[in-house]
Amino acid sequence: MRSTIALALLLPLSVLPRLARAADVILDHLPPGAIKLDGKITKEWPGTTPSSETVKAGKASASFVAGYDDAGLWIGAEVTKDGPIVKDTDCIGLIIGFPKNGVGKGAIDNVHEVGIYPGVPGSSSGTVKFRGGPLSGKTVDAAKIIEAPRKPSGYTVEAFIPWSAFPDGKKVRAGLRGALRVYDSSGAIKATGPGSVESPSALGYLLIEPEQSLPQALASKKQTFKDVTFDVSADFGGDATNERALFLGRTLYVLGPGYKDGKLWAALDLGADVVNVETRDATGDGKQDLVLTTRVKLSGVTREAVAVWSFLGAKGNEVPTRVFAHETLVESGSNALRDTLAFGAGKKPTITASYEKAKGYTVDTYKEPIASDIDPILWPWGTVKERTFAWNGSSFTKDKEVAQKGQLPTAAMEPPTVKAPNSEALPPPGDLVAAAFKQYKKDKGLAPDAISRFDASASVLPGKKGRVSLFGKDLVVATGDGGYVLITMSRFAVDKDVIEITARDLTGDGRDDIIVRGILRAKLTGGGKEQEVLREVMFIYSPKPQGSGLALNPVFGVETSRAMGKDLVEANFRIITAKGSAPGKIELMKGSAKGFGKGNWPFTSEQPTPGIEPLLLPWGSESSVTYTWQGDKFAR
Repeated sequence: MRSTIALALLLPLSVLPRLARAADVILDHLPPGAIKLDGKITKEWPGTTPSSETVKAGKASASFVAGYDDAGLWIGAEVTKDGPIVKDTDCIGLIIGFPKNGVGKGAIDNVHEVGIYPGVPGSSSGTVKFRGGPLSGKTVDAAKIIEAPRKPSGYTVEAFIPWSAFPDGKKVRAGLRGALRVYDSSGAIKATGPGSVESPSALGYLLIEPEQSLPQALASKKQTFKDVTFDVSADFGGDATNERALFLGRTLYVLGPGYKDGKLWAALDLGADVVNVETRDATGDGKQDLVLTTRVKLSGVTREAVAVWSFLGAKGNEVPTRVFAHETLVESGSNALRDTLAFGAGKKPTITASYEKAKGYTVDTYKEPIASDIDPILWPWGTVKERTFAWNGSSFTKDKEVAQKGQLPTAAMEPPTVKAPNSEALPPPGDLVAAAFKQYKKDKGLAPDAISRFDASASVLPGKKGRVSLFGKDLVVATGDGGYVLITMSRFAVDKDVIEITARDLTGDGRDDIIVRGILRAKLTGGGKEQEVLREVMFIYSPKPQGSGLALNPVFGVETSRAMGKDLVEANFRIITAKGSAPGKIELMKGSAKGFGKGNWPFTSEQPTPGIEPLLLPWGSESSVTYTWQGDKFAR
């Protein structure tokens, strides 16, 4: 079942065209046995990259093909040159740099150049060996190579280089930098782009499949890889290969060779600026977690929080989930409160928060709003000296506290009044959203420290910055003026079946519409047994004025995939947001099937589900369906 993460729009690569820079090399993902080493560059190779960079002038040139699978890299080249092949001089070079393990900004730890030396027909066989970097001169024993003459002049060469040839190759296969080169016996050197073993910072990227659509996605936001603030390489999924986590502004992108079958990337809106990133196994499950420090500045006050994001769920389909969040800084001018966090290992991992000495603030002068959506900062004058959270398998929950004599600040003893949208009483400026969620928790009887599963920025009132969160199956929208509106996701059987929430203006009315994706569960009986059917669906809710308040009206629903056991059918889709007052649209396109086919599809007699457009089947008569805004709903 294709799954997505909180606040993410996850799209198949066919939807987003790949837009590599001139210096980048596309590494096509190849199925097992796709390439036959016969010295012929045929249609089995998906695409080519030219040698457009002149390192040393000369008449030789080459067109390169490149791909990868779980075993290694496949490289091919068609070379045009004068004269015959010269042994140990004519060469195809693969420069490859591996990113630093952990947190960096595109930093490269190890750079190698592998030389693919064609043999001289009838005289000698080809060889593959390192020609640059720390392993220079070492033969790649498990490599394979074959060459063939090319008419009217030149040669073709194909080679296989196992990942195991590189010290980092078994674990790191995303975020690679590199280039392909042709070295000619005349002295000419042509390449796909600049950079070398000696100057790795100039190298382009070697883009594996989930990375190939990222440049286009970033370009739509007027961003490039140069805008990345943190580039992380770590094993978040526990499959022995590293995922790549990229931070650009408030957005986190996650991808990897094994993540989402190595075909998709996912994006997460963190809702605040990320100022520090660490990786550590906070939960004790042997996988790395992201430890993020986020910062929000409002009305002259800077507030920071530390959150732990753990990748939870089925292997290869993990969902980054916030499992801990604690406020660590409140600062205004020369006044500051700061908490420190200590991580404890063992059978029961813990996180302990304690306070530092206050700077400027006192119990009488501290008037700042108290965080309600995360665990608030500890006050040196408060009743808690130290608070410990313990891992329970799905989140860090409050385990124990060290008490001290103290009192609450004035701000805590006099909570802000939460208004209904038509009320005159306003909470303190800058805390309207937090106050709305506090009132919701009070209305529902939830603990003040109850944490939402999903959060996203949402502007549902003109000129107001609000927020949408999911508590259990309650979709709660803080409208930004102190009030809130909610709708219960009753279609879903359990809380965890809601897998994604995003907010964007689709109707062109200036209000963000709420997009919810999740899993509907059903049973299929027949043949003496009962099987569970999982249907992935997407619902869209549009905020509309209703009396003196606001309502969330359902305006669209569609089924995007269906699974039963190991059998799966999934459609591709694209959501196009509104441009100004011009509404957006939703496009559903044929996808793929695994196990299911036209002949064994067991749902031929099913009845349409009210409010849900049907799944587009790969063997159906329609290749795509477009839904446009009709004033009150999206329809064909």
